[in-house]
Amino acid sequence: MIRKLLIAAFTFFSFSICVFSQTIFVNSAATGANDGSSWENAYQNLTNALNAANSNSGITQVWVAEGTYFPSSTNNRDDFFNLRRNNLQLYGGFAGNETALEQRNVNTHLTTLSGNIGLTESNTDNSYHIMVIELDPEAPVAIDNSLVIDGFTFSDGNANAGSVFNSLYPRYTGGSIFISCNFNSINITPLIRNCSFINNRAFSSGAVTYYGISTTGNSFRVEDCNFQNNYSGYTGAAIDVMQLDAAGYGVAGVFSVVVERSSFTGNSVDNYSQGGANGGIGAGINTFGQGTLLVSRSAFINNAIGPLPHLPGAIKAQPFRPGMEEWLL
Repeated sequence: MIRKLLIAAFTFFSFSICVFSQTIFVNSAATGANDGSSWENAYQNLTNALNAANSNSGITQVWVAEGTYFPSSTNNRDDFFNLRRNNLQLYGGFAGNETALEQRNVNTHLTTLSGNIGLTESNTDNSYHIMVIELDPEAPVAIDNSLVIDGFTFSDGNANAGSVFNSLYPRYTGGSIFISCNFNSINITPLIRNCSFINNRAFSSGAVTYYGISTTGNSFRVEDCNFQNNYSGYTGAAIDVMQLDAAGYGVAGVFSVVVERSSFTGNSVDNYSQGGANGGIGAGINTFGQGTLLVSRSAFINNAIGPLPHLPGAIKAQPFRPGMEEWLL
């Protein structure tokens, strides 16, 4: 009897681990059951995997094999990869046979999330956002650094319109990643690590755009990332941060952003969205409103403000309190 009880207890414990701490797999070249249960049966579509993860808190990691993944299979520019929960890590850089996270190699096994969903030779039909990280619009719950995006290349997003989709998703900013609190004064501070952002464009601002709230002790973090050849028609071609309250949206809260060990190369802004080719603000990073920005051990190389090399091409931090000076680099 005791032996049977021990076996039953062990079986229940093992089942609990499977239910409450589960890794699912994605590989566009997989040919198995397409249910994410193993590399052999990996999801072939990243969207399906993220839908499963968003609806099942027992899924804690998503491993994605090398290859190129698109947010739309129908050339719908408003489709995007969506993340809206905590305690989830999304990892790229796998060959497709690893059994431990430490076995992956993000430099050898490139995992690309691409906005080039339409004609390959044109960017006018590319995705407005490759990925959206947001608080759940129906039941918002705080997100912190336990939401991790690690080991991906984001390329060819193009937020080039002046409109807003479904009153929540501006088509003019965040060509690669748009992070939003969805007008809630609730913390949203994911961690983006070991990622590259290349050749993304925006009508107004941001390869990565942060419309978020950072409560005490939390920071939106960007670590060990590379931003190269991104463009926007006004501000923050690589990273753009906006405090919603300062922008007149009436959402209380400030931002806290930390950028570490990252590089910003050849990013550019001009004043296209404001009616002219000259000007623009912060080709590398731009912030507006009240909050804190900490940049450490990072390189800014050949970032440009239109044809005006004397203007700040690296960082512009907008002052909030009277008497503060703008931070221009």
